[in-house]
Amino acid sequence: MAGLEETGKRPLAADLRDLLTSPRELWIACAVGFIESIGIYSMIFTLVLWLSVDFGYDDTGAAGWVTVFSSCATLFMVAAGFVGDALGVRRGLIVSLGLLMVGRLLMGFAPGRGMAITGLMVMCVGYAACTPVMNTAFRRFSHPRARAFAFSIFYVVLNIGAAVAGFLVDACRKPFLSEDGKTLVPRVVRLPVIGDHAMTAYRAVFLVGAVLAAVAFLLTLLVRRDIDTERGAETAGATPTAGPKAPWRIAADVMREATFWRFMLLMGLLALVKMISSHSHFTLPKYVLRELGESFPIGTFQAINPLAIIVLVPVVTALTRHMPAFRVIFLGSAVAAGSVFLLTLPASYVTIAAFFLFLSIGEALWAPRSYELIATIAPRGRESSYMGLSGLPFFVAKLGALPMSGWLLSEYCPPDGPRHSSTMWLVIGLSAVVAPVLMFGLRSVIEGRSPPTPR
Repeated sequence: MAGLEETGKRPLAADLRDLLTSPRELWIACAVGFIESIGIYSMIFTLVLWLSVDFGYDDTGAAGWVTVFSSCATLFMVAAGFVGDALGVRRGLIVSLGLLMVGRLLMGFAPGRGMAITGLMVMCVGYAACTPVMNTAFRRFSHPRARAFAFSIFYVVLNIGAAVAGFLVDACRKPFLSEDGKTLVPRVVRLPVIGDHAMTAYRAVFLVGAVLAAVAFLLTLLVRRDIDTERGAETAGATPTAGPKAPWRIAADVMREATFWRFMLLMGLLALVKMISSHSHFTLPKYVLRELGESFPIGTFQAINPLAIIVLVPVVTALTRHMPAFRVIFLGSAVAAGSVFLLTLPASYVTIAAFFLFLSIGEALWAPRSYELIATIAPRGRESSYMGLSGLPFFVAKLGALPMSGWLLSEYCPPDGPRHSSTMWLVIGLSAVVAPVLMFGLRSVIEGRSPPTPR
């Protein structure tokens, strides 16, 4: 497949030198990505707990709303990719960050389920819009010859924010723990302008996220219009577009490209691997708090994954930057899928930490190369569209996997009574390991190679 292979070998120092010649907008995008990563990951780490603790949803009810949020975010991302290409990077970021700020304010102050779910869906649209536009920003603002490192930095920055988010969650939970450390209790806190207000741990997480979105919004205003490091240059495999088109015309153009459909097959298989991260966000928190107690530092353990990514991604990129992208993605997906089986062992601090570590090794291999792949193979002016459509297989996978999360928790890891949590993780592990097996069997189709001619 065009774009799956690297197109030449250059010294590492030359790649880094080219990276430093990128315009200031690349570093503004890094700052915005870092800040928003804290906001979005702190929400993801606590969403299912917020739904159950603050609004009384049971396992299946909470999983149902998580499915709605996560699936709609992926589906909206498809449309947002086309709209992002029409709006441009600067305006796309301004709109998406504004929606994120409003959504989190509604979630933090919601007196009941109606306002809470409204805020969740507003934030869902903002999150869906922000993701493809940020990916486009890193392509537009980075030097073409240093793009692999730019996207690795992008991924590391997101994970630094995710690590901070984990510690933020524990910092917000700690003041709301009861004296015996077994439950969370509401507190009255003094807020600027508002004054004394009844607050819970997870509402506090969302209000901090609203402040962070406001800061990122202000930084985005510093981005200059019409900054593009590729303007006037030919891009391998790209067909320049002639002026702006309506979003539906952009979609039709993209779907006529054969390369796009081979790319979508790979994304479909990777969706099964990405569901492991969804289970770590939405299934694992209730699992560990029920098995190991409410005082378990869930946020700190969630931070293991992004902290490991911060260390691993630059090393892995330097070691594998001349390897075919498909080979690296396959290896990473196999390691990530295998990590789930560690959770079939009895729950302990060691097994939880080992799971996050091996998941991180796999993710450090496959994820940055998939981000780079999306931006590299996309024709100019279609970057956000490819990024958005790449999430469509993930949308389909979520419709099955996330409702399964609620059912598995209620069936094998209920709040009270006997538990069989190892069975729950065995089911999840078997559903994930299908991906690398099929990826290996279909490698010639994914790469667009003709089958060998029989002799």
